[in-house]
Amino acid sequence: MRVNAFDNEAGGIFLPNLFQFGYATRDMDGAKRAIETRFGARIWQYSPVLEAAPGVTMRDAKTWVGDIMIQIQQVTRTEASTAEQTFWETPAPEPGQLLRLHHIAHMLYDDAEWDHVLKESERHDFPILFQGQHEDILKYLYLDTRPIFGHYLEYILCLPAGHAFFNESRKISAA
Repeated sequence: MRVNAFDNEAGGIFLPNLFQFGYATRDMDGAKRAIETRFGARIWQYSPVLEAAPGVTMRDAKTWVGDIMIQIQQVTRTEASTAEQTFWETPAPEPGQLLRLHHIAHMLYDDAEWDHVLKESERHDFPILFQGQHEDILKYLYLDTRPIFGHYLEYILCLPAGHAFFNESRKISAA
């Protein structure tokens, strides 16, 4: 699935292969209901609950609306949680706002594209706030572009098993 061409010659890293909008919410059920009734989402997929910090958990739900994946994430804190905000909590919805854009995700298809993003993030002084690998499915990183856009940019490099994973998730949502 290539939504926008990734042009390494142009030096840009914004919007190549855009495929996902990630939103933060304080009301997961209300956010899902809004996406279902207003935008036609039908099937949701869930990741395991992530412990973001002591006493702080993040759960998410993902769905496809056309060619775009929508991810909704909600952070929950216990009374004993740390006072420091986690990556997943910023930017957060304002009072009275159901959803707030947290990140825009881009799909990368080979190591050359991954390396290009790493070089460009350094060249443009975009700090990598969060980086890792999920099993044999994908590698990911989040750039802090909040001073410019008000949200993060995420880049995902699909490993061989990742292509099957994303293709299957689209089929499930389209069913």
